[in-house]
Amino acid sequence: MKKIVLAVALAVALHGAMAADQGLLAAAQSQQAPLLATLKELVLIESGSSDAAGLARMADYTERRLKTLGAAVERKDGIVTARLHGKGSRKLMLIAHMDTVYLKGMLKDQPFRIDGDKAYGLGIADDKQGVATIIHTVALLQKLNFKDYGTLTVLINGDEEISSPGWRSTTADRPQVRASNTRARPFRPCRSCQPWSKNCVLKRGQSTPMSCSTCWTAGENRLGLSSDCEPP
Repeated sequence: MKKIVLAVALAVALHGAMAADQGLLAAAQSQQAPLLATLKELVLIESGSSDAAGLARMADYTERRLKTLGAAVERKDGIVTARLHGKGSRKLMLIAHMDTVYLKGMLKDQPFRIDGDKAYGLGIADDKQGVATIIHTVALLQKLNFKDYGTLTVLINGDEEISSPGWRSTTADRPQVRASNTRARPFRPCRSCQPWSKNCVLKRGQSTPMSCSTCWTAGENRLGLSSDCEPP
């Protein structure tokens, strides 16, 4: 619920000397209720890494919201890329991901809710809040008519939870992304493929898709598990 502070931090950093500007603070605070509404809508879209339909809905939603804010949006390989052009020279980038570790159907047992000053929901911290915060940070900058940047780029992918195989091909030629993506998890043996098939990417007893150097190749079936991957 406090994630709107990130939007405040970005705006303050851009404005520098305006750190104490009450008008800026008020503008950021005005985004809190809309951000929570956006967060609810995002949480209500189930988008596990293996749910191609859910990820498509998330991408549709994100694309529509960013276009409404005036961004030029591209879609490729499940990745949403949006750009806004300002009047300055600095290049800014905001990154988040749409996929979660939860399986389709789990939402009914853990729906979105607000309890006091906290909001709860599947994937709310990782990373639905990231997508919502980016949308409302852009909205905040638009409301302030802040244009002191050359290009503001938004990159939102749908395969982070399975180590971002598609993301790598998109960011390979972007050194600023490579520098910020050093925490990406490497492929590793899953050690639990047997008696599952060689295509299996889930560890027994786990619901989280997992990259496997033995039975999983980068980009292969990254938006959905094959029927061979179901437990016996």
